[in-house]
Amino acid sequence: MPENRINEIIARVLNGSSTLLDLKELKHWRSESAENELRFNSLKKYWDTKSPRETTENEKIRIEALLKYSRESLTPGKSKSIHLSFPAAKLIRYAASIALLLGFGFLGGLVFSDPPANLKTSEISVSRGSRANVTLPDGSIVWLGHESRLSYPEKFSGSTREVTLSGEAYFDVESDKKHPFLVHTSGPTIRVTGTEFYVHDYPGDPSMEASLISGKIDLVIKDRILSKMQPGTKLIYTKDTGKLIAGNFESAYYEFWKKGEYSFVDRPFAELASMMKRIYNVEIIFRNDGLKEKRFTGSLGSDDNVYTLLEIFKKSSSTNFSYSIDNNKIYVTAKK
Repeated sequence: MPENRINEIIARVLNGSSTLLDLKELKHWRSESAENELRFNSLKKYWDTKSPRETTENEKIRIEALLKYSRESLTPGKSKSIHLSFPAAKLIRYAASIALLLGFGFLGGLVFSDPPANLKTSEISVSRGSRANVTLPDGSIVWLGHESRLSYPEKFSGSTREVTLSGEAYFDVESDKKHPFLVHTSGPTIRVTGTEFYVHDYPGDPSMEASLISGKIDLVIKDRILSKMQPGTKLIYTKDTGKLIAGNFESAYYEFWKKGEYSFVDRPFAELASMMKRIYNVEIIFRNDGLKEKRFTGSLGSDDNVYTLLEIFKKSSSTNFSYSIDNNKIYVTAKK
C-alpha cells in the first residue's frame, strides 16, 4: 500500500472520522507484519500525547471504539503477544510522519462523524461469462460487467458513501448532496452526489476509464481534483503516467451495455480477444502477432455464439485465418 495512503487512513482512524473501507484496509495492512502493527501503535501513542487540540469525551469514545475494533479484528480468537526489538530511529521516523500529517491538516481538518452502526462489508464478485446488478443500501443501483468485483458496506454511515470497484460497472447513484458517493479504483477516486456514470478499471489494464452520462462527477487523487467532468464526456486515466485523455461516447452504447450487448468501432483483434475472454470465458491465443492488430467493427452479445463471431471475423478480415479449439482455448493462425 502506498505510504501516503496508509498515513491518511491512520490519520482518519485516530481522528475518529474513518470509513468502513478505511478500517478494512488498515486491518489488512496491520496483519501484513509485526512492524506495521508496532508502527500503528507508535503513531497512536504519539496522537494520544500530541493531539493538535483537546478532544471531547465523545470524540475520545469514538476513537477508542475504532481502535478496539481494529485490534480485535486483527487477531480473532486468542490474542498473541509480539516480542521484538525495534530501532529507536524507526520510532522517531514514524512519529515524524504523523507530525507531517498534522502539519498538512489531515488530522485536524477532518469532519467527525458518528461511528458505523454496522462494520460488515459486502462483496459482489462476477465471474467470467456472467453479469449482475445490485441495489446498494442507499437505493443506488450498480450493473456489474464480466469478471468484476464491488465491495461496499452493508449500511452506509458517516459523512460519505464509499465503494470499491475492480472491473467495470454502470452506476445510477441516488442523489444526496450531504453524503457524497465515492468509487475507489486503482487510479483516481470518483466523487459524485447523484448521477449516472460508467467506470472501466480491470487489474492489469494500462488505464482507467470513466464516462459521465448525466449529472457531474469529480476525479480525485489524494484530495486533489484532477477533473470536473460534464455529461457526455469520457476521460481515460493512464496509470503509469497519470495523464488524462478526453474522449466522447454515444449515450445509447451504455443502454445496450446494461443489457449485455457490446458495440465496437475499429477495435484491434487483441482488444476484442480480451473482451471475449470475459464475456464467453474463452482464451484466444494468436499464433501470429500481425493478427492482433487487425481491426473490426461490429458488436458482441452475451448470448452470442463465440464460434459464429469468429466466422464473421474471418469473412470480414483482409487476412485469412483459421482457428482450432482445445477446451476453452482458441488458437488463431494466419493463412499464407
